[in-house]
Amino acid sequence: MRKALYLLVGFVLLAGSAVWAQDTATIVGTVTDSTGAVIPGAKVTVSNPNRGFVREVASTTAGEYSAARIPIGDFVITAEATGFEKLVRSGITLEAGQTQRVDMALKVGQVTQQVEVVGNVATVETENATVSDVVTSKQIDNLALNGEMVFGLEFLVPGAAIADGQGSALELGHAGGEMSVSFNGNRNEYSQLEYDGGNNAQESSLANGGGVTPALDSIAEFRISTSNYGADVGQHAGALIEMVTKGGTKDFHGSAHEAVRNQAFDANDWSANQQINPPGGNAPKQPLQWNIFGYTLGGPFYIPKVYNENKNKTFFFWSQEWARYRAATVIDSGAPTQLERNGDFSQCDPASGNYLGNQYPQFTPANCILPTVNGVTVDKVTPVNNNGADWLNAYVPLPNSGPTGYVSALKVPTNFSDTVIRVDQNLSDKASLFVRFSSDTWLKETVPALWQGNSYDTTGSNYSVPARQSVFHLNYNLKPTLMNEFVMSYTDTPHTISPIAGPASIAKSVDKPSDWSASTFCGELERQVDAGNQRQRRRPVWFRRGQRKLPGSLRCRACLQLSRQHSLAARKPHYQDRVFPGEIPVDRAVRL
Repeated sequence: MRKALYLLVGFVLLAGSAVWAQDTATIVGTVTDSTGAVIPGAKVTVSNPNRGFVREVASTTAGEYSAARIPIGDFVITAEATGFEKLVRSGITLEAGQTQRVDMALKVGQVTQQVEVVGNVATVETENATVSDVVTSKQIDNLALNGEMVFGLEFLVPGAAIADGQGSALELGHAGGEMSVSFNGNRNEYSQLEYDGGNNAQESSLANGGGVTPALDSIAEFRISTSNYGADVGQHAGALIEMVTKGGTKDFHGSAHEAVRNQAFDANDWSANQQINPPGGNAPKQPLQWNIFGYTLGGPFYIPKVYNENKNKTFFFWSQEWARYRAATVIDSGAPTQLERNGDFSQCDPASGNYLGNQYPQFTPANCILPTVNGVTVDKVTPVNNNGADWLNAYVPLPNSGPTGYVSALKVPTNFSDTVIRVDQNLSDKASLFVRFSSDTWLKETVPALWQGNSYDTTGSNYSVPARQSVFHLNYNLKPTLMNEFVMSYTDTPHTISPIAGPASIAKSVDKPSDWSASTFCGELERQVDAGNQRQRRRPVWFRRGQRKLPGSLRCRACLQLSRQHSLAARKPHYQDRVFPGEIPVDRAVRL
């Protein structure tokens, strides 16, 4: 039993040491005397007074010392040895992922004597060959980032190239908020994104956006290593992007912000201004309303005369941000007239009193061909098939710009919110930990509906992503020359999409009409595995109605599902009475 316990402890130590999170930094150096001779066994103390952090190490027989995996921030280093004056060096600032060399040269004297040195450390990285850039919180405060998007900081690094245009960098959230940035010519998805040492990358996405999108004001540092970084941090072949959350200190700090964009500051879209006889005489202005606002608060957690009176044990940091987007894409298309929807095509008939070809070229015989019934050309077809009428009412709006034009600039909502909670605890002079939880919620209404090619705002999609990411980080200094680090993280980004009727829909519903009488069918989905990558596509087949072939898909009696082990397993069809935008209404559908 005892042997098993030792093995378990050893496994945890090895596993912890293998997870090298890059939200911390390291100080190394050599302790020498005034002649340059090394001093073994010197006591070196590394401390961050603002966060109550203290780490004690000792120099080796070669005079070298190392304080690994310590929080970023401002540090004071003290070195002392018998027969030498005490040396104190302050003004040393550590950045995320940095290895800073601070050599300590002691002078002969009494330990009670003290020499203080402020700053004066090399700012050039001399301990490794990593090519990287760091954006500090002070720089973040002074940067005017479009849309307050934290991932927009990726553009500041040499070698970064925007892969899909800057538009994706503007809105906070998901499914359009993910960045697509290539570093030094690598593929977008080859980059690794870490948040407080935990994985925050969406591994299933071809973009390099985060599982969660933290508020810009909650980030202490943003570091991007583009090449030559060590194998201890490499999970992908591209850049390593590291974000570090701010933490509480002995003093309370807070901030508040709001960013505003509004159509009142913009000119109108050219296409919207082309509407014929708009209501009220004014063309609709393309809506644009952005409001991004939030706050941060951090400091010590203490209870007077009960707990943490010295404010050096427990600290907290809290951040919340909200974004409200109201925008639209101008839709400029054509639509059948009300008479045409009722089967009356007399507006295209030169012999009819309803003929409009003299005013509008789309009604001339060259552009509008009358229907033929039993070899006879007619300008009316009655009665109108109820299935055709249902299709029109569901997916095609009434014209509002001349007899056949349709122009719309509907305002659709996107709402985003983000919460970050971090607690730091100094357990002892040898152990420290922090826990950070982030949660954001992204709710978007898209019009027209996603991925169905509609030209009208008769269909829409409700898209929601409640994302979560958390990190547990423990450091324990077993002895002056041995320490262990344990990092555990969890990320979850479920996507939910549901179809809705758009504002221009006459039917105001995506449900199958009660009078629908045509045969129905569903799509057949198949998966292909190609070089280890899964791709899903719809295979077009034919639906038979009598002897005439209509484009569509074969009715599904049973379907096949490709499991994660790439084996096929039969699965019963899923029944429902929903109409998915852009597809024939279904009474038997399949969900994979």
